[in-house]
Amino acid sequence: MSDYQSRNIDTGAGTSGMGSTGTGSTGGTEQGGTMDRMQSMASDAMDRGNDKMSHMGESVSRMGQEVGDRLRSGMERVRTMDRSDLNVMYDDVLEQARMHPGRTILVSAAVGMVLGLMMRGGRQNF
Repeated sequence: MSDYQSRNIDTGAGTSGMGSTGTGSTGGTEQGGTMDRMQSMASDAMDRGNDKMSHMGESVSRMGQEVGDRLRSGMERVRTMDRSDLNVMYDDVLEQARMHPGRTILVSAAVGMVLGLMMRGGRQNF
């Protein structure tokens, strides 16, 4: 009897490749190992996902605090301004826009870009 045949008899597989349970020559041990690996991979993926979500939550919290601070400082500046100062500033802006409409559009675009970058904060991804 060859070594191959004795291994098949020892595992109960026979020559057809099917054991008494019909699970094949490998039995349940290989399937159990595959399931263990799959469960381990799924568990690792869930752990990584939880870590990323935790990090994202911390980032959102920091950004929320920063936006709140900026809004509070802006509101404080508006409160300290006199009503007549605001009216004079508004009239000056209107006069400037009427005299130089192209420049006004360019300045508005630049201010919008700067505000967008400030709101974006330290994020590098789009």
